[in-house]
Amino acid sequence: MFDLIRKDILVLIKSDKLFLIRYVLTVLLIYTILNPISYYLSSIFLSYVTLISTFSYDQENDSSRFIMSMPINKENIVYSRYILSLIFIFISTVINNTLFEILLGKIYRGPVFNDVLICLILYLLTVSLILPLHFKFKNKRIVNVICIFLFLIILLKVGKFLNLIVDTASNNVNNFFDLYNLSFISIGIFIVSMTLSLIIVKNNKGGKSYEEVY
Repeated sequence: MFDLIRKDILVLIKSDKLFLIRYVLTVLLIYTILNPISYYLSSIFLSYVTLISTFSYDQENDSSRFIMSMPINKENIVYSRYILSLIFIFISTVINNTLFEILLGKIYRGPVFNDVLICLILYLLTVSLILPLHFKFKNKRIVNVICIFLFLIILLKVGKFLNLIVDTASNNVNNFFDLYNLSFISIGIFIVSMTLSLIIVKNNKGGKSYEEVY
């Protein structure tokens, strides 16, 4: 499983050597134009794009042959992608918050903990919806269109709801749906999503063939 994670990271670096430069420039662009939602949007967007890129690079580099030579099973493929999604959001959050701290007072405010919680909730919900679709359907073009639509819905609708919760909390109004409770709920949804993906790949015809999964 960890070999698969290492493979995905190495393929990502090899396929896009200018990734870090584009990453920083994208963060700065989002931070400048879309503030204040940039504090969570930049982390979610860049983590989402990076995660989806791993599927595209698998097809471009014919990674199935490499994986088929390894002693792994389908379950490890699922685990690796879900763990990788968490790695991406953790790294992007650390990098983004570091950049925001550097820019503190020069453009806008610095990041706060609520930004991290909103980012976590929105990202886990997004990943929980898109990964089962990628494991289930082979037509990646259609899947990508559906995933982009879901991503925008979650970002706009759920994001607006979460910001409303923050405003309500700032007025000292007690509400069950605070960011802490919703964070635990999103983690639960993430686990359910991973279980669903495991069921999908186990029921997929063709044994343990990686090519059948992707």
